[in-house]
Amino acid sequence: MGKWKELEVEITTTVDENFNELIKIGQDPSFQGLSGLAFQLKKGVERASKKGTRDLAKHNRSIQQKFISDTSVHPYASGMLSSSIVETGQDLHYIIGTRINHIYPMSVEKGRRGFSAKPGHFLAFYLLSGELIFRKSVGPAPPRPFVEPAYKETERISKKVMEAVIDKELSVFR
Repeated sequence: MGKWKELEVEITTTVDENFNELIKIGQDPSFQGLSGLAFQLKKGVERASKKGTRDLAKHNRSIQQKFISDTSVHPYASGMLSSSIVETGQDLHYIIGTRINHIYPMSVEKGRRGFSAKPGHFLAFYLLSGELIFRKSVGPAPPRPFVEPAYKETERISKKVMEAVIDKELSVFR
């Protein structure tokens, strides 16, 4: 993804291997039918886990984008940062992060200190309009986190999301 691994959220789901033990036990003639049932349950849990993991990744991305738009100083910059948030991966493993490779996303998440040019020099910046401006100093920028609150929100809802998709997938067994 981008330069800032600190701004990436990783969502990984594991499926309990106890199903394999049930499948093995089910091959014993005295437990006739258990193997097929355990196999079907395992496949259902795997399908639900993949869907739940994907849903959590998409949800995390949308929460990050919401925090970016809610706390941004400039709409163009927030649009650029918001549209750079992507989720990559598949099945039981996704990474959500920004494709931007310069300092902007980190300075939004963590803030930055103010800084001044060396004596006799100026700082040069391009405005979003493309105009070149010069300054002797730039004040600090406060943190406007978007990754950390999105992570906490995703963590908060993850159990409910996974339980809901597994419950829906396994409803055929009731």
